[in-house]
Amino acid sequence: MTGPSRRDPLGEAVRREAAAWFARLHGPYDDADVARFDAWRAADPAHGIAYDRLTQTSERTAFIGNTEFGRARRLRRAGFLARHPSAGYAAAAGLVAVALFGIPIGSRYFAALSPTREIAAAEPRFTTGIGEVRTVLLADGSRLTIDTASVVRTDFSGSQRQLWLDAGRARFEVAHDLRRPFVVHVGIGMVIAHGTIFEVSLTPAGVKVVLLRGAIEVRRPAAEGPGATSRTLEPDQEMTFDAVHQLAAPVPARDGDRLWASGMLDFNDIRLDEAVTAINRYHAEKLSLATAAIGDLRVTGAFRASDLEGFAEAMAAAFNLSVVHQPGGSIILAAAGTAAPLK
Repeated sequence: MTGPSRRDPLGEAVRREAAAWFARLHGPYDDADVARFDAWRAADPAHGIAYDRLTQTSERTAFIGNTEFGRARRLRRAGFLARHPSAGYAAAAGLVAVALFGIPIGSRYFAALSPTREIAAAEPRFTTGIGEVRTVLLADGSRLTIDTASVVRTDFSGSQRQLWLDAGRARFEVAHDLRRPFVVHVGIGMVIAHGTIFEVSLTPAGVKVVLLRGAIEVRRPAAEGPGATSRTLEPDQEMTFDAVHQLAAPVPARDGDRLWASGMLDFNDIRLDEAVTAINRYHAEKLSLATAAIGDLRVTGAFRASDLEGFAEAMAAAFNLSVVHQPGGSIILAAAGTAAPLK
């Protein structure tokens, strides 16, 4: 299949109007708003259909959108959803995004990328394939969640708990054991913890460490010249280090990217090309951008990591782009009106 993705016959303008009304009536409003809504709904049967679709599917929606109305209300989607994943307002905000982005409402868009859970007491090596998120309970009671295309090795003994992140990303929920430090080796450094929750990932910029709870120490050999070789992180701090530069001080962790362990990707005002890179890690067929200018667009929202086409359609509707399907399954986001496969 080639060409732009199909659009709802109600039309983009009607979907946007319905989305704005839904957001308005799920926040502070007055009698004048209700009167204007009634007049809008009575003006065209399509208005009522579009709005009813939102109402009927509000509890099934899992997307959070970068809507104008949401931005005007300064909704902190990433942080709010991470703290209140079942909150009704988050579901309502997500529903607005589905309508606004023109995403067909169907079960394939709401099927989560569910991590597999298992007990692996003595297994020394854990791997995940493309699109797989795996959670295992380690022999000491710690929980390990491994992101897509990742490799973690373990070596537990009576005196130590050592792990190696060889590729990708992992979240560590460490069981308390004062007798045996919990050490994650990654790149040229290591992360030391006792009872805490933290994430470590290998990125093009180096090793990224994010602390969610507790306290951890990051160590690495000294680079040339003076500089710290050890840093302690506090909750909601992150740091990135490499083999060349001095070990920098931790910085506040970004709000986004906290939901990956549940199969969601959470973007908080990041470049579209960065978002595409993140979601492509979960797919053999890739999404690409026709021009560098498209990559400069800013994205806020939470999306299913398993739904590449749904993400592409959301971006196309939000930024007036076309979804172009290529032979072999890859997808290109291009300027509106592009219909033929790009070479």
